[in-house]
Amino acid sequence: METFLHDPATDLCTIFLVICCVSTLACSTPVYSHGSDSSGNIFDVMKYGATGDGETDDSQEFLKAWEEVCGATASSPILIIPAKRTFLLSPVSSRGPCKSPSINVQISGDIVAPSKSAWTDKDQTKWIHFTNVKGLEVSGNGSIDGQGSSWWKSCENSLDFIPCYFDGVRISHNFYIATNTFGQRLWHSLNVTKTQWIETSKQPKKPPLSRWVTGLHMVAPETSPNTDGIDISNSKHVTIQDSQIATGDDCIAINGGSSYINITRVTCGPGRGISVGSLGINGETSEVEEVHVRNCTFKGTQNGARIKTWQGGSGYARKISFVDIILFAAKNPILIDQFYCDHKHCENKTSAVKISEVSYARFQGTSSCSEAIKLQCSKSIGCTGIVLNNNTIESANPQENTCSICINAHGTFTATFPTDHLTIFLVLCMVVVVSSALGATKDLVSSASYAFSVISYGAIGDGTTNDSQAFMKAWKAACEAQSLASTVLIPAKTFLLKPVTFSGPCTPSRVYVQPHYTLKIQDEMLKRFSSSCTRPSKYSAGDINGVELKTMNRVSGNIIAPNKKSEWDGSHINSWLSFSDINNLIINGRGQIDGQGSIWWQQPCIQNVASALTFNRCNGLRLNGLTHINSPRSHITITHCNGAVISNLCIVAPETSPNTDGIDISGSTSVQVRNSYIGTGDDCIAISGGSSDINISRVTCGPGHGISIGALGHGGYDTVEDIHVKNCTFKETLNGVRLKTWQGGSGYARKVSFEKIKFAAVNNPIIIDQFYCPSHVNCQNQTSAVKLSDISFSGIMGTSATDEVINLSCSQTVGCTNIAVDHVYITSTTQGRRTYASCFNAHGKFSHSSPADHFTFFLVLCMVFRLATSVTNNNLVSSSSFNAMDFGAVGDGTSDDSQAFLKAWKAACKAQSNASSLVIPRNRTFLLKPATFSGPCTPSRIYFLLSGNLVAPNRKSAWAGFHINSWLTFANVNGLTIYGRGQVDGQGSAWWPQPCLHNATNAMIFNRCNGLRLSGSTHINSPRSHIILTKCHGVIISNLHIIAPETSPNTDGIDISGSTNVQVRNSYIGTGDDCVAISGGSSNVNITGVTCGPGHGISIGALGHGGYDTVEDILVRNCTLKGTMTGVRIKSWQGGEGYARKISFEKIKFVAVNNPIIIDQYYCPSRVNCQNKTSAIKLSDISYRGILGTSTTDEVINLSCSESVGCTNIVLDHVYITSTIPGKKAYTNCINAYGRSTHTKPTVKCLLA
Repeated sequence: METFLHDPATDLCTIFLVICCVSTLACSTPVYSHGSDSSGNIFDVMKYGATGDGETDDSQEFLKAWEEVCGATASSPILIIPAKRTFLLSPVSSRGPCKSPSINVQISGDIVAPSKSAWTDKDQTKWIHFTNVKGLEVSGNGSIDGQGSSWWKSCENSLDFIPCYFDGVRISHNFYIATNTFGQRLWHSLNVTKTQWIETSKQPKKPPLSRWVTGLHMVAPETSPNTDGIDISNSKHVTIQDSQIATGDDCIAINGGSSYINITRVTCGPGRGISVGSLGINGETSEVEEVHVRNCTFKGTQNGARIKTWQGGSGYARKISFVDIILFAAKNPILIDQFYCDHKHCENKTSAVKISEVSYARFQGTSSCSEAIKLQCSKSIGCTGIVLNNNTIESANPQENTCSICINAHGTFTATFPTDHLTIFLVLCMVVVVSSALGATKDLVSSASYAFSVISYGAIGDGTTNDSQAFMKAWKAACEAQSLASTVLIPAKTFLLKPVTFSGPCTPSRVYVQPHYTLKIQDEMLKRFSSSCTRPSKYSAGDINGVELKTMNRVSGNIIAPNKKSEWDGSHINSWLSFSDINNLIINGRGQIDGQGSIWWQQPCIQNVASALTFNRCNGLRLNGLTHINSPRSHITITHCNGAVISNLCIVAPETSPNTDGIDISGSTSVQVRNSYIGTGDDCIAISGGSSDINISRVTCGPGHGISIGALGHGGYDTVEDIHVKNCTFKETLNGVRLKTWQGGSGYARKVSFEKIKFAAVNNPIIIDQFYCPSHVNCQNQTSAVKLSDISFSGIMGTSATDEVINLSCSQTVGCTNIAVDHVYITSTTQGRRTYASCFNAHGKFSHSSPADHFTFFLVLCMVFRLATSVTNNNLVSSSSFNAMDFGAVGDGTSDDSQAFLKAWKAACKAQSNASSLVIPRNRTFLLKPATFSGPCTPSRIYFLLSGNLVAPNRKSAWAGFHINSWLTFANVNGLTIYGRGQVDGQGSAWWPQPCLHNATNAMIFNRCNGLRLSGSTHINSPRSHIILTKCHGVIISNLHIIAPETSPNTDGIDISGSTNVQVRNSYIGTGDDCVAISGGSSNVNITGVTCGPGHGISIGALGHGGYDTVEDILVRNCTLKGTMTGVRIKSWQGGEGYARKISFEKIKFVAVNNPIIIDQYYCPSRVNCQNKTSAIKLSDISYRGILGTSTTDEVINLSCSESVGCTNIVLDHVYITSTIPGKKAYTNCINAYGRSTHTKPTVKCLLA
């Protein structure tokens, strides 16, 4: 309830009482419908003439029965309101004192009030009133209906508040309420749900009387005005428990003069929560103490636990506790408001009600408002002794984070979330006190002298005029101010800035906000408190102990960069807005910083583009509340900054924007990033060398490339330690949590933890990559010496868009040590699809994690690699590990090592063990002529550990006597794993000029190799196709580099035919033909995370070349095609037969691709002797979803289907492809294609319905 008014006539203590259930006494005492028992102990209102028909006024009959009860001398007389009856009562007052020390009123029937028109003015302050009755007990399972709906509308419009604060049941003086009962209901009552206790008599010599309310069920509409559930005033020793209250105002309100109030196991909602106050109305003195609320639940309430005091009042509220509170989408869960006002007659005064010793412990649940904790205390005396302990309040909206704020609140907090503003805002509290105290100080200039508005220095703020010089002048004035603090004010306008640098060091040593500016902040806060909050708070300034600060920039307006590159001429292009050598800088506000990055993203030299916001050597930095969008490169860069806190930011750029990291941290220590949303085109957060003690929490990341440590060791020595990422969420990112190091670097990354992480449809959720080489060009064939150790992944769960959810690829030289994987559960986004984990030279332990299968499998591999690196040329380490050097291989790149390899293979294949390995040691190059490695083999797993390099003969003459179709063939070998960072060089340049290229050899062929694993190697310059799979099932190909010149003919990357359950993922393929080609007889093929280009794209077919072909269940997802001749293509020969169906292309990115989307059922590549037939290959159930990018041809979608059978059920959804030439129109073409398109550009109007 917004205001409490005393009854002007009686000034009596009041309580509205709705008590449920059947009391213990009532259960043990016989109840009669009419008359009384022989002892004269029971009095039924029906005996006194009540009709109970709900229409006849039974008020006088009720009062007659009360007089009899009150005058009875028997012990505990009972007034009966019988069941199955409805009694209409006008306002009644049941007065005492009574002769019996205890009176029981048993309500088994229903009581209803008259409509508003039946009330007289004098009756409009109370309905059912008990006064001066000791030992009163009200119980039963009936209902009390105040008919409030006839009042609520008039209350909303009335200028006279008295009728609108009408009370329902009122009980005064000393009384005892002990229902211990269940089931009474209260329906639609006007303030019948407002229950108030006011105690007027004082009896210090007697033990305090207890007041109990239990088992209530109170109900009024959420929109009903002022319908408090229970109001307590001037009362002591009151207990309310085991009740449900759902009304339009406070569930329970505790007003002045009350103490020793205990509220337990109450469910509140809807309503305005449980409130202490409002105290100190009209300047009165109000006192409340010893209030304890415990084990309560708030559901959808406007407030949770609230203490509110009027401006100008006095008194105290102390020794108050809220413990074990459950929240379900409660707004303002924890609130102290000492600027309370009904918004009509607000005084510009601060409350003098002193609030102290208030504790909040074990709050758990969700808030519908981002500001979950608000402690807004009086400027004059503040709040002291506040304790927050073990509270966790998250947002009910998964897209938002919660935050906490305070003004002049003093105390301690432990194990509480959100905490960010508890530390930041409590400095502001201190500032308010300082500003008030400085009013009389003569040796300091007026505080107003130290707030510098950019408008005062010539800024226009129209978004087109260059305001750079005005900002620089304002900055200089603030930085050189002779004061404890200075403030640069950026008002709510849009300011165009060219590249500028704000340099220090500055003179001010402490934040000081001038009095009128402090009030401006508080006024703004008041407005925001009174309205719904949808974003994290944007006010911050310090901590509980008063950390010293230097300069505050309060950004309310927007700052934009030039939208033309020409306007950057003469400026340093590395950064747009730079802050350098400024300690204790605060940048805080609700404004937006727009880097206008779209003019840069298409440039080839993207590494030379500016970062938006750079901080260099800014210790004690606080960056809070702003929105950062569309940076040319990284949005925020932190270098050599210590003690920085970054919070409540929103950083946004398109998923396709290159290198637009959210936050980059390098060479910095003790940095916190928390409670922020970051969705960009690159890393959400990247932590680089020289950084330590970095804590990232409550960050939502996506789209983007996840949170990365590294890449470390790029040509030098790097160190990173004490990095902790906790309570973060990743949504549809390209990576999750990643550690990456360059080949050849050195240093260490240690004491790194990822804890309580949630993944939602993330690619590559957990990655360690010590072979990082993003360009896939000129990658060093070296392993990183950056040592990774003490890395933990714990409490991680979610879904992955890739099957390989954990990939720990560690250096062959130093490896990764002490890795811990605990309680990690990651499943596929595709229900029922299996996920797996893999590792290379990773050492540690895992527990309670899924998937776990490949941890055991690959940890054997780690051991084998250690053996491989330690073997000598003369000694065989293990009978199940066979080194090619021990069988006569030379490894000089010129000697033919083919026979040595075949001998080693034979030994490995025939080994009497569960697993065997053939080791090709590193730092060696082995020349092999055509060789076939055949099975079946005795071991169930064969490891071909490729650390060295393999090369083919560089002359065609060396192939004499060999089958020319293949160079390296593996046949009939189940459970084969080829893993390593070696290189396979097919020396194709000796073949490419030949006219009969179809006779050229393929580099590697796998025939009937079920369970094949091929990972990590580099394949270059095959004479024809690099890798061919035929009749293989259950294959996983990952992390390959396949490279050949764009002009090399027919050099497909990977060809798949007659195979099922094949996965190709996380690989780079750039050749002279198809990156991946899927031919007839193949099904359940998934291609994910592949970068393709140059080449001819990813193709299905050509199918039906003179025969019958089938292909189905093909998924191509999260792939990028760059500069390819075609994009995603389905092609079939004229005259063929069969089908291709259930084919999906999802989340594909095209960059300057020719012919991005093609269906070609008239395929004839030679253009010579093409048959004039229409294909009978039937194409159906083909979808293109989430595709975007650019095309070098105008025809971006070409669906040319067979005239005889056509293509059916084609779906194009969210497909956006534009020309590489700005403004040039793109178009589509269809022949006999049936389907539908939505959200597609250009519009596909040619599809047939």
